[in-house]
Amino acid sequence: MQLNTHLNIDTSLCGKVVKLQENYAEVLLHTTKEMSADTQGLVHGGFVFGAADYAVMSAVNDPDVLWDQGLYKFKDEKVFVTSGIGEIGLPLRFLIPPVIDVLELY
Repeated sequence: MQLNTHLNIDTSLCGKVVKLQENYAEVLLHTTKEMSADTQGLVHGGFVFGAADYAVMSAVNDPDVLWDQGLYKFKDEKVFVTSGIGEIGLPLRFLIPPVIDVLELY
């Protein structure tokens, strides 16, 4: 299967797609010391999030898909995206208010 999205991504920062099937992708991220956030070598979460986002968008594999917050229908499936309520590290959320979403499933 051919990758159709994020074709210009820097795979040294966001990982490399190592397996791609319909609605499924695996991304392998090789971390480097330049990605570390502290003296212990902890990798900054932005790199991990970038790899996770790249995996999701690769699984979707549609160059025209951009999801913000809300309920979407994609390939006959419903997808719900939330900004959530938390933060990591500093208690700060820039231009994204915390939300608690209530979903009624029936």
